[in-house]
Amino acid sequence: MKGNSYIERQDSASFRFVVDGTVRTLSSQSAPGNAPIRGLLFVPSLDVEDSCNNLTAPFIPPNVTRHPDVDRFRFQTIGLAPWVNAKCAESFIDASQRVGSDALVFYLPASNNTKPPPAEDPAWSLRDGGDWKNRNILPVYAIPGPAGVTLMNQLAWYSGNTSHAYNGHNASASVTGRPDIRLLSLIDFGNTKCTNCHP
Repeated sequence: MKGNSYIERQDSASFRFVVDGTVRTLSSQSAPGNAPIRGLLFVPSLDVEDSCNNLTAPFIPPNVTRHPDVDRFRFQTIGLAPWVNAKCAESFIDASQRVGSDALVFYLPASNNTKPPPAEDPAWSLRDGGDWKNRNILPVYAIPGPAGVTLMNQLAWYSGNTSHAYNGHNASASVTGRPDIRLLSLIDFGNTKCTNCHP
């Protein structure tokens, strides 16, 4: 299983980040078989009163890309979130499902570059005997901690004005003045590398 993520610019990809062979499937619910899952990355927004907003704040930049930032493109979306505990993981799953995300990717912030633990590992427990994997309506994956941190930082870097992005003056901009630069992720179950991942 391969994961390819990059920033799409008008003329070329200015950021490309490959997580090859270290993506773990936590739940294959509603996954499209072996077909790739492709979508614009965003961080799910939790309810205002949810205590997980404070618990996850150290791992989520305040200006990170949220669902409204990518929904206007009318393209598939993939959530990205840190897994800090069972309660917050459930909150992010619920938030992703509410906005109709096509998938959700977790990462353990303190983990290393190795492949995340298997789906049966206690690290992914929601204290329900694993029933959450069947209850949710979207596939859930995990990537190494450093990869998650990198993508989270990119989601913040590219969420504001285009001038903050690499070669921002050459990047395409929308009619609203907000940049059309977004982080596109491809989760590929095939044996071939993604060579042309344009949306």
